[in-house]
Amino acid sequence: MNTGIRTAAYVTSLVVVQLCTQLALAQDKSTDDDDQVIDAITVFGTQSNLASASAEAALTPGGVELIDMDEFRERNVSSLADVLRHAPGIWSTSDNGSEAIFFSSRGSNLDSTDYDMNGIKLLQDGLSVTSADGNNHNRIIDPLSARHAVVARGANSMKYGASTLGGAINFESVTARDGTGADLSLNGGSFGQLQTRLTFADTFDNGLDGLLTIEARQWDGYREHNEQERLGLYANAGWQISPDVATRVYAT
Repeated sequence: MNTGIRTAAYVTSLVVVQLCTQLALAQDKSTDDDDQVIDAITVFGTQSNLASASAEAALTPGGVELIDMDEFRERNVSSLADVLRHAPGIWSTSDNGSEAIFFSSRGSNLDSTDYDMNGIKLLQDGLSVTSADGNNHNRIIDPLSARHAVVARGANSMKYGASTLGGAINFESVTARDGTGADLSLNGGSFGQLQTRLTFADTFDNGLDGLLTIEARQWDGYREHNEQERLGLYANAGWQISPDVATRVYAT
């Protein structure tokens, strides 16, 4: 009688030991699975130039504004003043409706005169358009040929150089990477105003891309000496040599 009881107790103990062993092995296997190293997955993506410029402007502690030129393509933009008058801290106007404008920037005591438009440094794709004497009488950028513009007021423009204490406006050009195909724009207004723009853009399999814009403007003006005619050509071509290396040339 006692022998049978001892045998049953031994069998029961053996079963318990086997169950505990299986649980321990399962836990060890689970631990091993948790410690497995998973291969890293790298996701590549592109951020739009507008989003990148907006993020950079947001990180600037001072007064920096971003102007999206797409908002102005359906408006009447006859000069740079039609764009800058909407920028906070910038006062800009044209006294006769032509491209000769007056502008000044908050945060600086430099004000442009009526003939040389000094006080604010203009840049195109980071390259200075303003002449060495600080005047902008040599060329005014056509705002509609830009994708966006970064307006830095006063000393917030120091990133563009020490000679930009009066403020700086950097215009980023539209490229074929922003959209391909042909685009025609026509608009007119009072006093014989007529503006025409024709753009061709395309990208190619070898990493090349190109854009060409031809624009013409005619305006009789509301004064005898305000008549104006202009013909402009804006072109740029890029080459994506590798994922990390690219180059671009411009012609105006």
